[in-house]
Amino acid sequence: MLFLLRQGGVSALRPLTRVKQLYTPLLWRSYSAALSTDPVLAQLRRVSELQERVRATNSNAAKQRIIVEYPDLRNLLEQVYHPKFRTHLSSASLDSYLSSPTSKLSTIPPPDIPSLFDTLSTRSATGNAAKELVRAFLVSHGVIGKEGDGGGKGDTAALEVFKRLLDRNLVAGFGARTLSEIQWPVKAEQGASAPQPTAAPGSSVSSAFPGHPSSPSAPPKTSTSRSMDKFSCALGKTILPHQLSSLFSPISPQWFASRKLDGVRVITFLDFFVPTTPGVPPVLKDIAHLSRAGNAFTSLGNLRPQLAPITGYPQLREWLDSDPLAVSAAEEVDGVPGHMKRLVLDGEVCVMRPRTVSDTAPASSSSHPLWSGDSNLVEDFAATVSEIKRGKHTIENPGYHLFDILSWSEFHGTAKAPGRNMFSQRIQELKELGTWLSGELEREGVQNGLKVLEQVQVGGVEEVEGMVQTAAERGWEGLVLRADRPYKGSRSSDVRKFKRWLDGEYTVRDIELSRQRLSIDGVFAEYEAVAALVFHHKRHPVTVSSGLTAEQRVQWAKDPSLIIGRQMTVEYFSESEAAGREGVPSLRFPRIKTIYEGKRDI
Repeated sequence: MLFLLRQGGVSALRPLTRVKQLYTPLLWRSYSAALSTDPVLAQLRRVSELQERVRATNSNAAKQRIIVEYPDLRNLLEQVYHPKFRTHLSSASLDSYLSSPTSKLSTIPPPDIPSLFDTLSTRSATGNAAKELVRAFLVSHGVIGKEGDGGGKGDTAALEVFKRLLDRNLVAGFGARTLSEIQWPVKAEQGASAPQPTAAPGSSVSSAFPGHPSSPSAPPKTSTSRSMDKFSCALGKTILPHQLSSLFSPISPQWFASRKLDGVRVITFLDFFVPTTPGVPPVLKDIAHLSRAGNAFTSLGNLRPQLAPITGYPQLREWLDSDPLAVSAAEEVDGVPGHMKRLVLDGEVCVMRPRTVSDTAPASSSSHPLWSGDSNLVEDFAATVSEIKRGKHTIENPGYHLFDILSWSEFHGTAKAPGRNMFSQRIQELKELGTWLSGELEREGVQNGLKVLEQVQVGGVEEVEGMVQTAAERGWEGLVLRADRPYKGSRSSDVRKFKRWLDGEYTVRDIELSRQRLSIDGVFAEYEAVAALVFHHKRHPVTVSSGLTAEQRVQWAKDPSLIIGRQMTVEYFSESEAAGREGVPSLRFPRIKTIYEGKRDI
């Protein structure tokens, strides 16, 4: 007999007898009884049982001892209690929908709760479509009765548990911190959902191990899930012209300069199953694209086929073997023992557009390597932000500009990988990987949007100032200087940003209004409109008006709550003194670069 196990979002078939060994006789009897019922109902009943047992004790250690007896619920619990996980649907809203006589949509529900929650979390379904998807899911698994089915009532207790999961509130006195402290059984790493009598139709996992059964090949999944651990990444500090000399003292490290891109930071986790047997190639199991705040991007699916060939890179196994830190404890895939290891790529995604008359064009040709990748394209930051955050959307041709490659231990900051921790070494390995990948993608006829950002060694202030001048002539945003040091996953002086324009992130505090003659839909008229947004710079009020559209000015004047409290990035030429207010700081030539929906999360 076979059943379906979920491993990192990838389904795999396992003999039922293998998993039976994971559980105590008492727990196995509850599984045996559950096999005769729907797997979702069985899982909800297991959650209810766990909830009641954990709620009965106040000891955190006792709670952990109880939770560890439910390894089949691990992935579901970690998904629900991840600090950034949201379903965007409340139980109250669902109750209202279920009680209303509405025309039902024709929809095929996901096979299990984690898949359903993934759909809700990524906003692949929203509004009534999301509610109908949940209703169809609950009906298909017998949690609620189907209208007109002769009075079937479903399972009221299971429905209540489901709604608590939907609200991320089991009222059991534990959360993400407790879950992160649990020492799960080694074998439990193989599965996350309760055993099921049969595999879901169409499920498969590729096998790369000689002598082991192989199911139809499946591409690596682009995941929206990730470790529950919060992470921080390397961030830079702005450096001003008069501060440049401090970088080039006799005891300073070597510095590398690169183009400062006007895009969105994207950190990519590549998870590989690495067999214990030497020489067996790793298998790519999961790809996750994350913002610097740890939020998943769902619009970058077209990068997947460009990254998939990396499993054939000759140095990959050596890189993964040299990393002392695994993502998970030892486990088995197709009966082959091994570990899950992670490789991290760091870069920026940019949507490019052709230069316009208002863009500065390259002044002259140059053989300097820093300018070798320049073209007649410039970054469109507003378009990048719009496309990368749009729900139900995949960017057609994303440009992914890579500037670092890291082992999981380097990125995680828990250990040092020998021989790979200096920036100069990492960028050399990144160049070699980029060259190899380009050749593979060209051979396979796959469009390549992966670019390794050119890094140039610099030796002094005059050289940097000359580069900045040329960068300005070419319409670049500026330069980034990186020290040849081990990776630091925080904002540090090892990364310095040098730009013509400075910028800062601010919260809109207030608005100023005036009567203005504006053109909306091609028709000029006089409106009560926003003249400027008010924000605080060093605790002093500053106004900015450049960068707003006519529609925004009119809409926000009618309803200030739509803009007050939102975050924005403001560019400015330099800091200045407020007119007529001695000693009070202000900004010269401020302009709005972008305004974020809610708190900035990219």
